[in-house]
Amino acid sequence: KGGLAPREAGARVWIPSENEWYKAAYYQPADQGGPAGGYWRYATRSNDQPKAAAPGSELANAAIFGHQHQFRLLAPVGSVPNATSHYGTLDQAGNAWEWIETTVFDTQRIIRGGSMCGSHEKLLSTVRTSASPTKRYPDTGFRLARAMPKAGDTPNLRPTPPKQP
Repeated sequence: KGGLAPREAGARVWIPSENEWYKAAYYQPADQGGPAGGYWRYATRSNDQPKAAAPGSELANAAIFGHQHQFRLLAPVGSVPNATSHYGTLDQAGNAWEWIETTVFDTQRIIRGGSMCGSHEKLLSTVRTSASPTKRYPDTGFRLARAMPKAGDTPNLRPTPPKQP
């Protein structure tokens, strides 16, 4: 449904649900330096508009956006390394719209985060849109999620080899 496979039970990595993506991007408990209510307006741990940045920027409240029709500025995740979320996720504001697992209108998936071509308003926590994953968009990609390790656990991120018949 919606052009993307559903999450399998026991999956080690997946396309995040809207709630998972939203919390990873905007949430920080008030007692840990977050705003009252726990949610920032931007995925740069700020309620202030981020500064438009180029890949490699060292600014803390910055994102890759505002470059109208400049698809060549699409950058790898981590290109604005000091603009992390509370959970350490990078570049959830700007750079590329990101597919969400959540389906709307039967065949469309939600996308969030804005892109390098949009304005700062597209980066706001209140903005979401949808698109058909069966089409190609030069400013849209995806992020994979995984379960957070429990305190004291060392995560094993190496792929498990397939079982031999």
